[in-house]
Amino acid sequence: MYAIGIYPDGLSPVQQSVEEEYNSRLMWADPKLYEIKREELIPGDLVFYRRPYMDTVCHVAIYIGEGKCIEALYDVVEILPLDKLDEGYALKGFKRIISE
Repeated sequence: MYAIGIYPDGLSPVQQSVEEEYNSRLMWADPKLYEIKREELIPGDLVFYRRPYMDTVCHVAIYIGEGKCIEALYDVVEILPLDKLDEGYALKGFKRIISE
């Protein structure tokens, strides 16, 4: 996003890597990102997660296709299934960086 000039409200590339949960919430709330439906997902769309017991966004990943996301949790970058309920997360929603 930063490379193409989209800076979500209140964020910088440095902040995004430091305070993930708070920054994920800012990204979810940013009107420059367009909410889409699951069936509209294409590679590059953002996938937002929440804790199963609350509605607040706590994590964001990038959809890469075929039901998978790439994400950084802690110090590890992984490719994981879109639905990772067994990992303590529930899907919150999806957003697209650039409108078609």
